[in-house]
Amino acid sequence: MKSIALSAPISAQMISDARERAQKLVKITEDCTPRFQTDELTNKMVGIIGEMFFELFLEEHGVPYEKDDFEDRENPKNPDKFDFMIAGKKIDVKTGLFRRGVDIVLHQDSVGLLIPADQFEEKDIDIYVFVAIDQSDLIAHVIGWIRKPLVPLYGYLREDTNVLSWCVPIARLKRMDEFLQYVSLRCMR
Repeated sequence: MKSIALSAPISAQMISDARERAQKLVKITEDCTPRFQTDELTNKMVGIIGEMFFELFLEEHGVPYEKDDFEDRENPKNPDKFDFMIAGKKIDVKTGLFRRGVDIVLHQDSVGLLIPADQFEEKDIDIYVFVAIDQSDLIAHVIGWIRKPLVPLYGYLREDTNVLSWCVPIARLKRMDEFLQYVSLRCMR
């Protein structure tokens, strides 16, 4: 049974911070078209909130990490190399919005982590982490993770989004306690 590693309400301050950062990103990447069913500002805000919650998860568990923050890059038009790095592993956080309760979708094969195919091919990422945001009660949930080489084995290509995307069903993601074991083994090396 899939369990949620961290669930917490999204505060007004988090939304405000995410909006401020997203506005900078959208201004920088004005030539972008929305990837999914939201406008670009909302899409960026959702991603930033997901990253904030994953960072909370790491801090809560004392996991040392490094962030690739767009404000620190020389040319912010270039896509980020990774969201987080832990023990030399590059991690990309993917965040999804759900209109119905997240607990309802945890075991459905039709709902999953979406990774745009172009990002999957172009970015040198080791691990994808999935954060789900329940729109009905504004709660974010750190759900699970998968190593990049396993995405084609457990996922499938979806063409019904604005861009071709890999979809890994939530039920196929590993639990976050396994993530902690995985990174702790690498941190000890």
